[in-house]
Amino acid sequence: LGMLVRSPQIQCLTVMALAQGITANVFQVAWKGQMRDIFPLPADYSAFMGVVSTWQAVVTCICMLGAPYIFRKWGWAKTTALTPWVILWAGGAWMAASAWLPGVTSSMMGVPMLFILCMAGAAVYVFEKATKFSVFKPAEEMVYIGLDENAKTRGKASVDILGGQLGKSGGSVLIQGLLLCSTTGHLAGALPVLFTVHTIVAGMWIAAVSALAFHHGDLLDALTSVDDDDKDTADLVCDLQQPA
Repeated sequence: LGMLVRSPQIQCLTVMALAQGITANVFQVAWKGQMRDIFPLPADYSAFMGVVSTWQAVVTCICMLGAPYIFRKWGWAKTTALTPWVILWAGGAWMAASAWLPGVTSSMMGVPMLFILCMAGAAVYVFEKATKFSVFKPAEEMVYIGLDENAKTRGKASVDILGGQLGKSGGSVLIQGLLLCSTTGHLAGALPVLFTVHTIVAGMWIAAVSALAFHHGDLLDALTSVDDDDKDTADLVCDLQQPA
């Protein structure tokens, strides 16, 4: 906790990890709830998730191959913000559509609306995971390179425990509370609330990235442009330990 209080970098990273855990939990629970309505049999559900996992691996590999170019072209700040922007717009649009479209129409061009939403949710899930592992996580680790050894160890522990685990737990507690308050025991009626929480938390994630980039964006951009044969990266990011 002391490291969290003293270090603005660790504070931003904690907010980013907290937001990532909450938004991922909220979106996945809502989407998988729809999938269970479409695939009530465990075998069908598992088969569909297997297809989604395959596409996730393929898209993630493609994004990883393109990540170095994206970092050099866009810089650290824009690349790191890619994941929360995808979650804000794509995830938010899906949750909004799931909350209101079924009440407007039950099908589109003869295809059940629930099936369309399920497929769209799968696409959002795949791209969200791909951007998380190909650009967001590497960008997050770049921040630690410029911190001292104490901040690297204790700071990372604070981010992983307070940010990552609390984010997942917070999302789960929210969903359980909504289920207890629901008269039907289904999350469909709580989607407007989940959409609001999802949007606010994704906005906090983007704000944390912007705050970190405002203070240290130039140093982190310099790090993304360094090749293996260039000078030691410590020369470029050592100032990250000092307040901007």
